[in-house]
Amino acid sequence: MVAEKNTWDSAVTLHDPVASPTTPVADRSGSCTVTDPIDWTLVSTTTVGWIQIGAIVGGHLVAVVVAHDRSVELWKPATALRSQYTMLAVMAAYTVAGLVLLTG
Repeated sequence: MVAEKNTWDSAVTLHDPVASPTTPVADRSGSCTVTDPIDWTLVSTTTVGWIQIGAIVGGHLVAVVVAHDRSVELWKPATALRSQYTMLAVMAAYTVAGLVLLTG
């Protein structure tokens, strides 16, 4: 992006150097100006927080299931089950730590 200062007022406008100069500003993707700012309230902070919590918990659940599936393929069922107790405890600790970091 190239910053350009207008001579008739103190507003600074960002222009996309790749876009054609004849393309209207409204049609250029990603261009925002002082008069057309990004709407940060489009998604609430509560929604973002719930999505982050779901991603942490869901990702760790998927990791435990995949690790268990791999251990069943590699070892006998009794050995595979016994090996997963430590993995379950570590992933539970990772989940709690991630949620504590996220929620403060």
